[in-house]
Amino acid sequence: NPAIRVFEDWSDTSGTQNDFQRTVVRSKAIGGTTYYYVCGATLNSSGDYDILTRKLDASGNELWTQTYSGSGNGDDFGADIQIDNVGNVYVCGLYYKFAIDSTNARILKYNAAGTYKWAYTYNGTGSRNDVFATMQVSANAVIAGGTTWKNSTNKYDFLMARLDSNGTQIWLNSWDYLNLNDAAVNVYNNGSKIYIAGGAQSATTTYKYAALNVRASDGAVLGNTVSGGTAFGIDQVTDLKVDVNQNIYITGSALDMSAMYDIRTIKLDTALNILWSHSYDGGTGANDF
Repeated sequence: NPAIRVFEDWSDTSGTQNDFQRTVVRSKAIGGTTYYYVCGATLNSSGDYDILTRKLDASGNELWTQTYSGSGNGDDFGADIQIDNVGNVYVCGLYYKFAIDSTNARILKYNAAGTYKWAYTYNGTGSRNDVFATMQVSANAVIAGGTTWKNSTNKYDFLMARLDSNGTQIWLNSWDYLNLNDAAVNVYNNGSKIYIAGGAQSATTTYKYAALNVRASDGAVLGNTVSGGTAFGIDQVTDLKVDVNQNIYITGSALDMSAMYDIRTIKLDTALNILWSHSYDGGTGANDF
């Protein structure tokens, strides 16, 4: 049993205030060379945040950096970054438009050299806060998920969109559970179906795991499963993965009867039937995530 030793090979910062809030890092091998890609936000000279996108080589040398400022000169954030097989870079998040319209969901594309190619914007029917929080890129499909404000319910719904690699919208859809607040945080595209996971509000103070089965061709929601912990509170989805047999795994944290968080992982089949659910308590009577 040899010891496994972890050491820092290099470290790096960028931007006037480094990266802000959640910073997402992805690695991708292009032509046999591994690169690292970063998205987040950085504070500009006017005192608001711009979307920050960076590409580094395997030694941490910066190859290019791009910042994106929305038209409203407010706070703009990058929430996820994905890279296709030829090195094009896609970033999703939000940008501030103006006080009446608040924030719009945004997807940006840069080529492998960091040249800006296009921006896609979604402004929901409520003209409030909309965001793409998660994204997957495969072949000619850009799949994004997040949340959008709906005037009809005065609440937030799942937001789902599919674009082609040129930024053309193929379809856009939303999903509401119980006329309360819902938001997507993870997507997975298997070709014919798209699985989307997030949180669905089932009562005033309760959010549960939500999983959707979406038809890739037109965005139709084919089914959903909502399940939660044993206590009322905010259960939090962290990640979604799909295995080679198309079983779906969702993990995160859920409240137990002692009003503490346990790590909760569930396995679902392609029809979103829950095959098993397991909660892990660290044993100290405290929160586990």
